[in-house]
Amino acid sequence: MNTSLKCIGCSLLLFFLQICTFAAVAAADDTEDLKLAMARLEANISRCRPQGVQIWFQRLKLLANSELHGDTVISLIERYQPRVQAVENDDKKISRMLATLDLVSIRKQLDDSCDLSKQQAALASLESSFRSLDLSSNCLDSPRVNSIRDLIDTGRKAFEISKERQRRQRDLLEQHQTEWDKVINQAKTILADPSSVKQSQANQIIRALDDITVTAQSENDSNSAECAEESPVKPYEKSALELRTKLSALAFENAKPTIVERADPADLSVPSVVSLPLEKAKDVLEKAGLVPALRGGETAPEESKTLHVQLQRPAAGMPVPEDKKVTIIVYSPPNPPLIVPKVLGADVKAANEMLSSMGFNVIVEGDSKAVGAVVSSQRPGAGQYLPVGSEIRLQTKKQAASTDETSFSN
Repeated sequence: MNTSLKCIGCSLLLFFLQICTFAAVAAADDTEDLKLAMARLEANISRCRPQGVQIWFQRLKLLANSELHGDTVISLIERYQPRVQAVENDDKKISRMLATLDLVSIRKQLDDSCDLSKQQAALASLESSFRSLDLSSNCLDSPRVNSIRDLIDTGRKAFEISKERQRRQRDLLEQHQTEWDKVINQAKTILADPSSVKQSQANQIIRALDDITVTAQSENDSNSAECAEESPVKPYEKSALELRTKLSALAFENAKPTIVERADPADLSVPSVVSLPLEKAKDVLEKAGLVPALRGGETAPEESKTLHVQLQRPAAGMPVPEDKKVTIIVYSPPNPPLIVPKVLGADVKAANEMLSSMGFNVIVEGDSKAVGAVVSSQRPGAGQYLPVGSEIRLQTKKQAASTDETSFSN
């Protein structure tokens, strides 16, 4: 009997201890949950994250049913309620602002550096909407707010760059517009009466047109490619280039051959062929009794200028050289390096013309004028890749027996 009572007493004691242990563990779990909910809620409020705020505020509300922390949690809920509500209100304000603004369109307008009015309107709309938000301190540095602030800063910088570009162009026009209009009108007047065109007069106007082109191109090249066509100096560049091409061609097409044949070379001057297409430049020089020599120059600033004359030597207006040779340097195609062809055994003149036409700078060593002269060596050799304008040296020798035909191979 005593033994049975003792067993029952031990069982009751053990059961009581288990209940106490479970209660202690539950109380500890409730405390940890409370600490975690408060920490996460505080972090999400300070970072203005409405979704996180809602999740952890709801978790805090669930802990209000805890027997151990119920009153404490209710007090915390009352304290956090205004801050939670502020975050939710700020989030609604930001969402409403973003809903009323087409950010994709605004970004495009801010990036449109060619249209200053579009940039200004987009920036003003964005800044006005941002100022009207009236956010609480917690949301002033939230990720969404910072992204809008960054967009405004980027737009301001782009707008200032565009304003500076337009200011430079206005200053350039104020400085040159009267002079440019005068030159262009003179060119149009001469072209209106082709019979009155004289070479000296044409060359003078052509040089003035070249000055317009160079100055305008210098300004337009400093702008982005997409804005070049919108530049107020672009029309002058186009007009100058078009007029100088027509004027140059007309001046020499109308020249009488007899005058060229009887003229003393010392009294003639080299015509201008700068900016002309290669074939047209060669035609102008040949009609003037000169010998064009081709050299490859810099890479063309745009595709349309490829194989147009970049420079000439001697310059326009200079006396005709004794050998009547005028070197024309053309813009090279904007393409990858060229492969050097094999010219060993080929006629020196033919090899020189082919390599020069490709844009290489050819240097011939030896007697290239000897009858039957052929290429005995070339440096660099065939098969190598070289950029346009690279130097190729050809060594010549006189070939005993001439061949009927010469072939080139890559």
